[in-house]
Amino acid sequence: MTVSANRFLLEIDGIAGQIEVTEVNAGGITHTPHTYQPGNRPNPARGLGNFEVEEVSFVQARGLGTTATQLVQWLMDCLQGREIRKRNLRVITLDEAGRVPVETVEYLSCLPTGYKPDNFSGSSSDVATFTFTVIPEDMRVIFGRNRVTGVNDFFNRF
Repeated sequence: MTVSANRFLLEIDGIAGQIEVTEVNAGGITHTPHTYQPGNRPNPARGLGNFEVEEVSFVQARGLGTTATQLVQWLMDCLQGREIRKRNLRVITLDEAGRVPVETVEYLSCLPTGYKPDNFSGSSSDVATFTFTVIPEDMRVIFGRNRVTGVNDFFNRF
């Protein structure tokens, strides 16, 4: 079953209310596995290597309740060292009717890394937006009710 890219929800732990976003630039995982090393050095466990979870950014329309204020306050608290709180973020893809979750990508232990108001133009009729960026430590994917283990869950077994 295919789904439209325009049917999704965004949730962030600790941010009250629905987050109305127009676009999510989802990050993925990149992995550099260890390779076989000839000689007398021990070989690493097959497949284990360095991994990195990419940044996640989303575009939100301005003037939508207190969500923007909460996001910017979270960023400022982290920047000024008042309260460095990691939060989980979920991008939920919905079915064609927009009611049933088909896939959830959960980004774990995110810290905010950026806030950028988009450009303004006197001749534009577009909605004013801003872009907010976070960097997660890990991610996992949930298809329907089937959870795929996160990368850190996998590496912590060894």
